[in-house]
Amino acid sequence: MKHTRVFYFSATGNSLDAARMISSGIKGSEIISMAEKFPKKAIGGKNESIGFIFPVYFEGMPRLVKNYIENLNIKPDTYCFAVATYGGSYMNTLGSVDTLLKTKGLFLSYAASVRMPGNYLTMYNPPSRIRVKSMLEKSRKTLAKVTDDILNQKIKIPKQRFVFISNYFNKVIYTGVGKWEKNFHVSEKCTGCGICAKVCPVDNIKIKNKRLVWGNECERCVACISWCPEKAIDFSRKTKGRRRYNNPNVKLKDIIRKK
Repeated sequence: MKHTRVFYFSATGNSLDAARMISSGIKGSEIISMAEKFPKKAIGGKNESIGFIFPVYFEGMPRLVKNYIENLNIKPDTYCFAVATYGGSYMNTLGSVDTLLKTKGLFLSYAASVRMPGNYLTMYNPPSRIRVKSMLEKSRKTLAKVTDDILNQKIKIPKQRFVFISNYFNKVIYTGVGKWEKNFHVSEKCTGCGICAKVCPVDNIKIKNKRLVWGNECERCVACISWCPEKAIDFSRKTKGRRRYNNPNVKLKDIIRKK
């Protein structure tokens, strides 16, 4: 394996942490954020492996990830792998990546999932620090095995499982996307630092007259809520009083989108 490109999407750090661990075990590899760079030329081929590491959003791929893979120009005979990080379940997430690649004349050569701390605080309270530490330690063991498999170019094609349910839930998250901005609330603790706008992967937050304004392209990644140093942002009433989670191995500067 001469070269490996690892494309990742991460809002609160889990998938970046996983991407770094996998990349560190593969000599000559590089990691690329799907929120920043997009290769203009064809990639892959017999001498380059391509990987995708991302979180599960409502039993499927985040919209950003799906659009990114759709627009990638990948050469034939490319060893493609995908690793999905998840907190609850992942259903047909990896199968949907395989389906998408097949529309490009390819297939997902290797698929793996790794459980990491759940961070979707609009639905539940993220785990405690003790629980986070335990889960990340277990994820390290899983990722070490995954890295070894990728190095040896193991073939592990995902099965199509719970397809209908997975597709249904994944579409539900994007229903009424233009209405989400009405659910964000900012308290008087906001200092106008702009961190929320800098970590938004789709440039959906603007600061106008010292006020935060959300557009209608929200990825629902909760990066703005999770990284706010003052905990001044909430989504409806659902996130009030809940813990904020960021992967302890990832720093704010690692998430800030580079333009």
